[in-house]
Amino acid sequence: MKRWIPLLLILLLPASLSLACSTSLSIPRIETGELQVFTIQEPASTQGVTLVEIQMGSGQLDIAAGGLGLLEGEIRYNVPDWAPELSHFSDHLTLRQERTQAGIPENIVTNDWDLRIGPWPVDLRIEAGAYRGELNLTGLQLANLEISDGTGDARVVFEAPNPLTMDHLRYETGASQVRMTGLGYANFDDMTFSGRAGNYSLDFSGPLQRDARVVISAGFSNLTLIFPENLPVRVEVAGLLNNVSVSGRWLVENGVYTRSGDGPVLEVEVNMSLGNLNLNVE
Repeated sequence: MKRWIPLLLILLLPASLSLACSTSLSIPRIETGELQVFTIQEPASTQGVTLVEIQMGSGQLDIAAGGLGLLEGEIRYNVPDWAPELSHFSDHLTLRQERTQAGIPENIVTNDWDLRIGPWPVDLRIEAGAYRGELNLTGLQLANLEISDGTGDARVVFEAPNPLTMDHLRYETGASQVRMTGLGYANFDDMTFSGRAGNYSLDFSGPLQRDARVVISAGFSNLTLIFPENLPVRVEVAGLLNNVSVSGRWLVENGVYTRSGDGPVLEVEVNMSLGNLNLNVE
């Protein structure tokens, strides 16, 4: 069983304790209780693509294929105010939890989400606060994918081709550590990635089915982009960037890094305020 204190609490705790020593400020508390288990067994829709929204606060989020219906799994939590809510209409399913407030827990906090999505066409939308995520999206039929989080440590994996053409893949994050692998398998037309400050690794392994475009914006970050050896790539770099390092052979001209190859072309636009950009070929 995974149990952890939310990252936001860890980040805010020193400042809260300092304020408490100098003032009479009341520090919020998180009340814990008995461990509760919320079970999900939602049948699939026959109305085409279904929007699946997952909204959680702070905790552990595991998502994978393997559901017999649209969505199944369980949520284990021990904060009564964090009880999940589920609503399902013909083309829209929402699994949500009230956004958690920063504070000092009475005990060890548990908020573990273990979810399985079935082999049905979905638009998947994930919103999280401070979380740890293991999102293995191999085997899902994704028409669109949107992920947004506050802070955390997340890994997003594709290990086989997405059978649907994904119109758009979007990831927005704060001060986080994000690793995305097998993005060539995601079968997207357009991708945007936005991060404020953190360590980000985007691996585009997997065969592209068509030309694709990626737009990346980041603050003070370490950003690593990994490309297959034979993939034609064009990376345009802009912004107040400290350092660009490359592996493999690249043609460099006026902030544009290109590699030739066979098949569809990946166009990448990178805009960084400050930081390190690594262009790796594997």
